[in-house]
Amino acid sequence: MLGSGNMSQNEARILPPVILIIIGLVPWYYASQAWMESISLVDNTIAVQGIVVDYESSYETASRTSPALFHYPIVEFIDRNGSTQRLTSGVGAGKRLYDIGESVRVRYDPGDRRQPVVDSFLRLWAKPALFAFAGLPFVLLGGFRFFRAIFGRSD
Repeated sequence: MLGSGNMSQNEARILPPVILIIIGLVPWYYASQAWMESISLVDNTIAVQGIVVDYESSYETASRTSPALFHYPIVEFIDRNGSTQRLTSGVGAGKRLYDIGESVRVRYDPGDRRQPVVDSFLRLWAKPALFAFAGLPFVLLGGFRFFRAIFGRSD
């Protein structure tokens, strides 16, 4: 029993896989939160076409590396009231992702509860996908070892 300070052989075999599964479930929790945020964004916003009009560039440091230049597209779009709106994307890269004048899809909240965003895979789905993939090896390995400990032969 766990409380007695002595583990049985079965408990000792099961505990490491359970710990691996729990470690894998932590990023899955964050993946589910990011997924729900993206679903909410898609469900509660209007998609319109926008035009990349410029870029905002800034130097950013990732970890201990030297600063790198990131480019963030500035997009103009017309809302349902006919007003021209402007947004600077929160997703930037070392190279320009779009050409000036290129059409991009924008999502905006007509109630102004959310900032408008460029509708892209990176903005909506990359975060949940990365968290899900980060947890996958731990859950698979832990699950495999768990079932092997339960149903496998004991040596």
